[in-house]
Amino acid sequence: MNISNAFLATLVLSLSATLAAQTDNNNQDLDPIVVTASRAPIELDRVLQSITIITREQIEQRQAVHVGDLLRDVPGFSVSRSGGVGTQTQVRVRGAEANQLLVLIDGVEANDPASGDEFRFEFLTTADIERIEILRGPQSALWGTDALAGVINIITRSGSRDNPGANGSIFIEGGSNATINAGGHLNFAADAIRGNLGISRFETDGNNISRIGDEQDGSENTTFSGKLNADLGSNAGLEAVLRHTNAETDIDTIDFAVTGLPADADQHNEATRTYAKLSGFLNSLGGRLTQSAALSYQDTDNDNFTDNIETTSTASDKFSIRYQIDYQITSDHRLTGAVDHEDVDFSQRGTATAFGDPNQDQSIDTTGLVLEYIGHAAAWDWNLGLRRDIFSDFNDATSYQAAVGYNLLDMGRFRAAYGEGQKAPTFTERFGFFADTFVGNPNLDPEESESFELGYEHSFDRGSASLTWFNQNLTNEINGFVFDPDLGVFTAANENGTSKRNGIEFATSWRLGSGFTATGNYTYTDATEPDGAQRVREVRRPRHVAHFNLNYSGNNARTNINLNVSYNGTRTDLFFPPFPEPSQRLELGSFVLVDLTGNWRVTENLDLFARVNNLLDEDYEEVVGFATPGITAFAGIRYHFGR
Repeated sequence: MNISNAFLATLVLSLSATLAAQTDNNNQDLDPIVVTASRAPIELDRVLQSITIITREQIEQRQAVHVGDLLRDVPGFSVSRSGGVGTQTQVRVRGAEANQLLVLIDGVEANDPASGDEFRFEFLTTADIERIEILRGPQSALWGTDALAGVINIITRSGSRDNPGANGSIFIEGGSNATINAGGHLNFAADAIRGNLGISRFETDGNNISRIGDEQDGSENTTFSGKLNADLGSNAGLEAVLRHTNAETDIDTIDFAVTGLPADADQHNEATRTYAKLSGFLNSLGGRLTQSAALSYQDTDNDNFTDNIETTSTASDKFSIRYQIDYQITSDHRLTGAVDHEDVDFSQRGTATAFGDPNQDQSIDTTGLVLEYIGHAAAWDWNLGLRRDIFSDFNDATSYQAAVGYNLLDMGRFRAAYGEGQKAPTFTERFGFFADTFVGNPNLDPEESESFELGYEHSFDRGSASLTWFNQNLTNEINGFVFDPDLGVFTAANENGTSKRNGIEFATSWRLGSGFTATGNYTYTDATEPDGAQRVREVRRPRHVAHFNLNYSGNNARTNINLNVSYNGTRTDLFFPPFPEPSQRLELGSFVLVDLTGNWRVTENLDLFARVNNLLDEDYEEVVGFATPGITAFAGIRYHFGR
């Protein structure tokens, strides 16, 4: 297929919808309350940051198994997967680094300190997810150091007061590459108690993720989740959350001696993730004063095996405590103060050699003080945020955030946002990995960011459209591939100069009638960093990304067909040829992914569904040398009970 023609076709379809379009911020089907855009829930039409919300209905229309596949269609997002399903999946927002995006799961900070502070999207499946809130732009002033580029909040299913009793579903599907995906969930609500229990199991033989060879690289994922809410009278409540994942993924080694590319190997990774939270709230003064507190815990473990013998491992434990008070001064003005504290322990295990001992145990703790003010007057909305982070191992840092919006009567809204934030160095950057390949730099400074965005949203009878310009400057960027000639190994160092990320995001949607809806978006991102006297593109950030989705729901919502088209422009990547050749910057080609799904409600309780991924059988790479799946097909059945 001609990629340029496909890209133009996608843009034409997307841009044509501007005549009667809908921005992410104004989807009329969305819950009007957003829990992530502020330290306390806020109405959707008062959110001043760029926001996208993915609902359970959209997840089922797309039949996406992993959250990372849904994020490909979010404006400003770039996804890079190192091969097949279940392999390392990195998500970058507006050209920022993958570890500058904070992920919350029911309010629990889920970024992994044992994986360079990145969230491991390859382990996050959609079976128990009710809603995903996505904020783009700096959020450090509210959510801390990992939120330099944005926040994703994963909200899992729960019972509802409006639907007492028990209800839920079970499902199973199978298809290409010996894939089996099965699971179920149970919602329950009775008097003052409501909650959810869910379990899912995904396994596949996968595809060969190296360019040569014939070894299939499979993956497995088992996830259990539970949530319980209890009302303690009309003004107080408790919530308990637990989520646990076991995952195993086949991986290939890098042939540093001959090709510098991935090669078949008997290696795999085993990982576990446990997230838990206990929180409560108390309302007083007629609901004007709300106090809340939360205890949360995260445990991660990453074990690497060669020939079924464990070679290396990393692990982390994070314990967090938060207290917050919200005071509703008037109906239009709210003041929030919060204090949070977290303790993080990190460990690494491996075999000591003549070059050094990789075994280490490290820890760090951080205390954050937060102040936020939200106001509204006439046609104006605004919010101000301030955070002071007190680090055990770095100089204290202050983050700022300010946003303002002006509403045009029955027409649209202008908005502007400014933010300053910082990202602390990771444990690996500070303390190293293997002494014979990478040594740490304990003198690293946190990265610092300054960001600004301008946006306009316009509503129509059948929808609306939005256009956003963003700009971010990053100083003290940490380069983890600095060669130390004295030691003969790589290390990390703060770069001189400024890394610049700027671009535009356009989003639109159209309610076509007769059961059809169309959505589309386009993002241009220019992300560059200094390289001596010149500037170069940052790796794995395509300049052009576009998406188009056409959904049909008919026969009284008993039939649903969804067509999704994703265009990814060319991107650069780093290639490390065999020693002594220096690293090279390579350009990876553009590609178009087309997915087609269908769902048929046979009876009130029984659904049949099917999907085809990569319908055009595109041959592409998102990371140099790592092959991705071709065309695949799946079909399944879902049974609902308690409807």
